[in-house]
Amino acid sequence: MKGLFLTLEGIDGAGKSSHIDALEALFKAQAAAGGDPWPSFYAQVKKLAQQPKAQRDAALDSEPPRADGSAPAGPLKATASGGTGS
Repeated sequence: MKGLFLTLEGIDGAGKSSHIDALEALFKAQAAAGGDPWPSFYAQVKKLAQQPKAQRDAALDSEPPRADGSAPAGPLKATASGGTGS
């Protein structure tokens, strides 16, 4: 897959920078299941966006959902780039 360019919009302090690694890990988890990862990625992001901030933050700090049912890779924020997302 070629590079992707995504934008995150929101006011200062909304958590855009804090969630970059988690969203990357979520996309990679969906892509690892094979096929087109976009539909399941959008569904997961839409579900996260509808949650209150505290619940959304907790979900982003937890293990990524796996479309294929395999074992989770670990916390979303630490999966994508090895960082903590902070």
